[in-house]
Amino acid sequence: MVIREHSKVVLTGHLPDLGLEPGALGVVIHVHALGAAYEVEFMDKDGSTLGVETVLAQDLCEAGSANVYADLNYSDAAGMQRKASLAAEIAWTIKARHLSQETAAGLLGVDQEQVSKIARGQFRWVSESSLLELVAKLGDDLPFDNVQSEFVHRGLSAIARSEAAGDGIPAEQVIAKLEAKLAAAHERRRTRKSRSKL
Repeated sequence: MVIREHSKVVLTGHLPDLGLEPGALGVVIHVHALGAAYEVEFMDKDGSTLGVETVLAQDLCEAGSANVYADLNYSDAAGMQRKASLAAEIAWTIKARHLSQETAAGLLGVDQEQVSKIARGQFRWVSESSLLELVAKLGDDLPFDNVQSEFVHRGLSAIARSEAAGDGIPAEQVIAKLEAKLAAAHERRRTRKSRSKL
């Protein structure tokens, strides 16, 4: 059975490079090869990141509630889970579009180190609204066919699921905002094409 992104997991093997023993707690931030391996952010009991590591499925098991931040007693556990969803969507989009971190940083208007941190699941320093802006920026220059704009709807579906669970931000507000940005980018593209024909 594939463990879903943002699920709480327990390490059953050893990760000597991080000094982690069986029983270490983490959260899945990316699923590799249909569940053959997982990118996991390991945390201590205070919620501080110990490291991010690719772990084989055989060395993990799912545990606890659906919100690892609640399990770690974060005061804003729902907000942290929403931010984790957005950060994962940014990382997925960068990978799906085969962007280097340098190119992604240019598109997003941030430095490469910030992109690297988000891609590794280290997003506590950035606000939820800023992460939403980054998701939108990654869509501004996409060719507008159904396949290449699908990434927006992937991100929004995670937010909608969170809202349905009672701890999400209003998904319709996010959808309206991102669709307006996509429409504006589409109009800019149409204008550039028209000018090129003159």
